[in-house]
Amino acid sequence: MVNAQANYNALGKLPSLWVYSTLIFMGVLASISGYSSIYFAAAFVSFLCYSLLFSKVQAGEFSFLNILFGVMPHVIVFSLAGVLSWAFIVPVGAYRVLWSAFSAIAEEAFFRGSMLRELSGYKFGGYFVSFLFALFNIPLFNFASGVFLFLPYFLLGEILRRIYRKSGLAGAFLTHFTYNLLGYTYVLIYSPATIVLLILAHLTTLLTLIVVLVEAY
Repeated sequence: MVNAQANYNALGKLPSLWVYSTLIFMGVLASISGYSSIYFAAAFVSFLCYSLLFSKVQAGEFSFLNILFGVMPHVIVFSLAGVLSWAFIVPVGAYRVLWSAFSAIAEEAFFRGSMLRELSGYKFGGYFVSFLFALFNIPLFNFASGVFLFLPYFLLGEILRRIYRKSGLAGAFLTHFTYNLLGYTYVLIYSPATIVLLILAHLTTLLTLIVVLVEAY
């Protein structure tokens, strides 16, 4: 652990940005060579290793009411997609449940538990973390189409940031896990209209959190 801490200090004041940049570069190479699926697994393991070795990650306390505010507005607005036949429901197997949990734990430990803490002293640090979170989730193998998902992911990052500020890492993880399951269960028919509806659902949820939770900076 002493050696790990020494390496951490050697990386500078913002080591998570070095880790992130390296993984994004690896993601581009993996996308070009056709190993995108392996890349995400490796990235999540790297997120967890970094957070556990170099960051003081704490689960914190959470309130199910806060999580409810972070999910239900999205579900209510996005249910219009089903009514309009813009989405359909598919069964979710054990693999997707486990993957939803693993990816949520890894991303929350890194983006909210580590990176957000490192950037907390900067005026727009929280927004920058949400920006990087959104960029990471855009599929590099289809970036031209995936770029339209940037704003929905950025808004999701802001939702998770506010949940984290109020309910800790445990609350952010459970909220993220719920969104992952919803994403697997409620499959969108990709179109400009569904992207706009997704943005509206996230924006409604974010505004709800701003009203009912303490503002996060």
